[in-house]
Amino acid sequence: MRGKKWAFSILAAILLFALTACGSDKENTKANNKDDSNAETITVKHDLGTTEIKGKPKKIVVLEFSFLDALANLNISPVGIADDGKPERIIPEIKDKVKDYTSVGSRKQPNVEVISSLQPDLIIIDSSRQSHKDIYKQLSTIAPTIGFQSSNQTYDQTLEQFKQIAHAVGEDQKGDEVLKKHNEKVANFQKELDESKFKDLVIAPAHATVDKMFLHSDISYVGTIFKKLGLPTALQDKDAQAFKETAGGPYYNVNLEQFLKINPDVLFLMTDGEKTIEKDWETEALWKETKVANNKQIYYFDRMTWARFRGLIPAEIIMDQTIDTLKKIEKK
Repeated sequence: MRGKKWAFSILAAILLFALTACGSDKENTKANNKDDSNAETITVKHDLGTTEIKGKPKKIVVLEFSFLDALANLNISPVGIADDGKPERIIPEIKDKVKDYTSVGSRKQPNVEVISSLQPDLIIIDSSRQSHKDIYKQLSTIAPTIGFQSSNQTYDQTLEQFKQIAHAVGEDQKGDEVLKKHNEKVANFQKELDESKFKDLVIAPAHATVDKMFLHSDISYVGTIFKKLGLPTALQDKDAQAFKETAGGPYYNVNLEQFLKINPDVLFLMTDGEKTIEKDWETEALWKETKVANNKQIYYFDRMTWARFRGLIPAEIIMDQTIDTLKKIEKK
């Protein structure tokens, strides 16, 4: 009899524990549902439409380096980055701010399966890439997806997009603080340049490959940074329509004869550290007629920082390196 009472007591305790646990789960579920329902919905207008984001995104995938720059400035590390399968392409000034992440393929052709496996709550894509626009609807079924120009963006668009991305991740105040500090740095750069007697030198920013030279026009990312500093850019976009081949934006392939017609005072050449076409031009008679050759005014810069990244941090680096270079010219 005593054994039956003991067994009954144990059974009663188990039932009581189960009921309590069930009740607790229900309360937790209710609390979680309540949190979800109370989460602020952020509405973002972007190049591809209007997207609603519920709550602060915590798992973000970016398909261009400029968007990585925006998040790094907000102290946010994405879970996925289209890094072209080359993590070394992330410049050191930003790499220090990025935690472990998963590569989601190339910027030209992101891997949708890998993106989906990360279960993101926000995806940011390049609206100037057709390959990104082609998968916009598909990505939008995975997570809220917003698109801004990156490949062809200007400096002013960089600032505006940063504000929009800060809003999308619920960091408007932090975004305002970052922009304030950035604008203060820019004002200092402008002041420093005003004191230079070489600020009127006409500079041709360009990137080169082994067999092509692409001049960046005045409406390119670097061209608009120069404009912000008050520097003239050699190639005006309105005059560039004769150049048939571009690198997918205001970057125009020119031959040596065309380069001579433009004839800039200085050439700022962005490379990956490999041999580029100007080495072949140096053997040509026409090259010796250029101001660049006669005055030995070619300066080399990292293509990742100057051409591929596009963001606030690269802009500050470009301004700083431009002023340092003009100071070197001044001392010649």
